Amino acid sequence: MSSAVAIQLADAVTAVINGSSLGITNAERWYVPIHSVTTDLVTLQVSVAPRALTAEFVARRADDFTYLVDIGLQQKLPNEATNNDLIKQFCDPLMLLMEQIIDLFRGKNLEGAPYAQCMAVENPFIYSPEHIDQERVFTSVATIHFKLVRPRT
Repeated sequence: MSSAVAIQLADAVTAVINGSSLGITNAERWYVPIHSVTTDLVTLQVSVAPRALTAEFVARRADDFTYLVDIGLQQKLPNEATNNDLIKQFCDPLMLLMEQIIDLFRGKNLEGAPYAQCMAVENPFIYSPEHIDQERVFTSVATIHFKLVRPRT
């Protein structure tokens, strides 16, 4: 059975993350990446979700597509992380991990979907202060922009 290009790309992103040397093996594609703070986020959760697409006319028989795929990192802070120094000790490695995940894709053709190339990355909120403050959860979301040309049918 064939699947939508957005799903193919999100599955390929998931496979790249799980197959990398970063030690992540639980990245998973989601439609609704909502996790329980008390059960799911005790360990690091890596969620991949296709988010959007745009198409621009480039030729009589083809269009230039941009697909956006979100990658989210979430983990509950330990109970002892109650002051800024302890919060930094916990969150700093997760910030680095997100950078390393982004580096897996920057400017590269997508392994598993070589017809798509990463043309841009966004990580406008490299972490959510509200999640740390209110939920005691580190949350970071990066958006990967993949470009490809698709023929018209």
